[in-house]
Amino acid sequence: MNRNELLEKQGKLQLQLRKIQWKLQDINANEYLPKLKRKFEGKYFKYRNSYSCPEGEKDRWWLYIRVDKVKSEYNFECLTFQIDKDGKMFIERESRSLIANRSIKITKREFYNAFRGMIRRINNTVAKEIKVTCQTVTQHSKATH
Repeated sequence: MNRNELLEKQGKLQLQLRKIQWKLQDINANEYLPKLKRKFEGKYFKYRNSYSCPEGEKDRWWLYIRVDKVKSEYNFECLTFQIDKDGKMFIERESRSLIANRSIKITKREFYNAFRGMIRRINNTVAKEIKVTCQTVTQHSKATH
């Protein structure tokens, strides 16, 4: 066989291999995806999150996850929220590649209790900001009259 014939044969075999891989993916998806959906969809989790190199527990916080939809083995549509070690608050709708092995399954009640706690913290922060702003305006108003 000359070089062109070998390259042509190689191309045909690679195409066959891709078709076989696609069929295997379909089989796995049809078998595995329903199991993933039962295990994760509509479930709640939390895990200890941190920035790259935590020095101790004070550098960790809870990330809460509600799995809304399992689209594939590596694509979970989720609602997540967290308050990091610096008090920054995040609420995100995101696609996650997986639910970490160290995630802890929690109840719907625990998830929403934590969510309400974060909302209270947001409300308290906003209320403090409004109070400070009103005091500043009042002080400024008195000083100009």
